[in-house]
Amino acid sequence: MNIREKCILAPFVESKVNLIFLIFVALLMNDSISSEIQHPYFASPERVKTIQEGYKKIKTGMDINQVKEILGEPDEIKDLYEPKIKTSKIVGFTYWYLIQRIKSTGGQNERNEKLVRISFELNGAVIRVDRW
Repeated sequence: MNIREKCILAPFVESKVNLIFLIFVALLMNDSISSEIQHPYFASPERVKTIQEGYKKIKTGMDINQVKEILGEPDEIKDLYEPKIKTSKIVGFTYWYLIQRIKSTGGQNERNEKLVRISFELNGAVIRVDRW
């Protein structure tokens, strides 16, 4: 790291806590956090069973930890926006639990997806459960 880079970053990385915070913020700024899923993707039989049996237990108002206890870690996390508004704002986030996805691009039918999506308010409470 040269002297110029040190000067620019110095106020932000004076402590390990600040450095960890910056890394966390950078991850949050990403529109979608996902494990690098290879396509075509098929969940293991155990994962499919967990998702298919577990999603039925998810109820409105549950928190993130309760959902993770039932379904495990999500395959993808995406922002949830206001519906049908041109400049919509983020109103929550969604956890995506994939059973199958043949392609990474295209519409739902083109990707041939089977999944469960759990929608949360910004406070972390479940507001909706979808399956397709």
